[in-house]
Amino acid sequence: MRPSQKLLGLLGFVFFSCGAAQAAQQIERTRVGEYELGETYGEMVSPEIQKKMDTVCPQAEAQYAASLLKWFLTDQKIGDDLRATLAACNALADFRAGKDGEFKLPKEKLEPGMEAVTAKFHASKIDELRMVWKVDETSFEAQRLILTQKYGEPEKTDSIEFQNGIGAAWHCQQASWSLKNGDHIKAFDGIVSGHHRVSVDFEWKNKPQVSKVKNSH
Repeated sequence: MRPSQKLLGLLGFVFFSCGAAQAAQQIERTRVGEYELGETYGEMVSPEIQKKMDTVCPQAEAQYAASLLKWFLTDQKIGDDLRATLAACNALADFRAGKDGEFKLPKEKLEPGMEAVTAKFHASKIDELRMVWKVDETSFEAQRLILTQKYGEPEKTDSIEFQNGIGAAWHCQQASWSLKNGDHIKAFDGIVSGHHRVSVDFEWKNKPQVSKVKNSH
């Protein structure tokens, strides 16, 4: 196994160790897999894992710098696993420092049919989790049913028409839930990053809302 693969494997372990430090806390939070909305960096990463990361991440940076030099000199491709490890290290460093940002679950850890799972953080707390599926692997109705079974009927449903640059149109749907603890969920069938996808967003109740400023000119 190459060193970069070992580094990525450890970061994958970090991602799937989320929530362990707060298992004893009796705080009602919305849990999505191994994550919880409102979870802090300190709750997500134990001191033992942090010590390992303090070794792993500098190694990843050194390997990336060496690979970058080889790329300039020989056009040798920089490995995707090394890029992913470094991206995870940088994102977790921002999370720890209280900066805004996001990190993605490693692709090999995704459930079948999933396109991506993204955790967004603000002020050292996870405030949004987005799960995206390929439309040929799941459907809006399937996700809505799963959420309804767990959280009850959605409080609101809408049908929205989307159209791309060549005139193709979709009648997409969305459903939303407001949970008892104040968190929010939205299931969406529409365009995600330019592609037709099904997504589910979990938003923490204290997530800052971006205000829309009208142009007065």
